[in-house]
Amino acid sequence: VWLTKSFIYEKLLKTVELNYKKSPYFEEIFGIIQDSFDNRFENLHELNNSLLRSILSKLETNVTLKYTSDLKTVHKKDDLVIEIIEKVGDYEYLSGSGGLGYMDLKKFKEANIKVFSYSFDHRPYPQLWDKKSDFVKNLSIIDLLFNDLENARNYIKDCGKIIRVI
Repeated sequence: VWLTKSFIYEKLLKTVELNYKKSPYFEEIFGIIQDSFDNRFENLHELNNSLLRSILSKLETNVTLKYTSDLKTVHKKDDLVIEIIEKVGDYEYLSGSGGLGYMDLKKFKEANIKVFSYSFDHRPYPQLWDKKSDFVKNLSIIDLLFNDLENARNYIKDCGKIIRVI
């Protein structure tokens, strides 16, 4: 997706600043967002990739990112997922809990791929406005980072559970 001329980095950055400038980790987190925005990416993938890498680094998470565009895939839907898993040399797949409803699990079983489901429990963490209202769940990762960076990595690890499906 190409970012159009109407995509105004300054406006979006100002919105983030106004909403989070009183947060305990504002300087640290705003800086990584600003650094990504300063690149003025023309493609949404490039912007997302920059933000993702910065956030993973801030969380001290050591992961290898692979892109389907580099794998030269040919299939669609479930067959595409199976093809990707096989091309990276793995035989396990972790799905969000909502993904199970549209997956053909029989195909994964036939390909000898173990399928796991991940269920996330949004437990309250400190938010700027929590004295005025209840905890607001399902916000962006930046909300967690701005408000509770020190505990963010453990929050992510401890608030979910993995269940083997097949």
